[in-house]
Amino acid sequence: MARSPITIENLSQQIDELKSELRSQSQHLTELARVRGKRAGDAAYSEGSSLYRSGEQQLEHLQSRAEQMSHQARDKVRQEPALALATALGVGAGIALLIGIVTSRK
Repeated sequence: MARSPITIENLSQQIDELKSELRSQSQHLTELARVRGKRAGDAAYSEGSSLYRSGEQQLEHLQSRAEQMSHQARDKVRQEPALALATALGVGAGIALLIGIVTSRK
């Protein structure tokens, strides 16, 4: 296969063809990056939304459980007020004892 002679016009034409090909490749890569970026963003948003919903469900469960325990404690105090008072006094005495021990060690 015979090569055409190297001339300024041939070199100029080859440079123009290379520029055109580089422009085309650049546009293709830009579009590919945009599509993949959008997919990654959509996936991250979906995962974040899922985690948020899961957190909301856990919070609702914990709030419900805390409310149940609060009602149980109130009911227990109403059923056995003497025991509740003795428990409160015992806890208070224990805390006072601990504070006394900690502050007396100077």
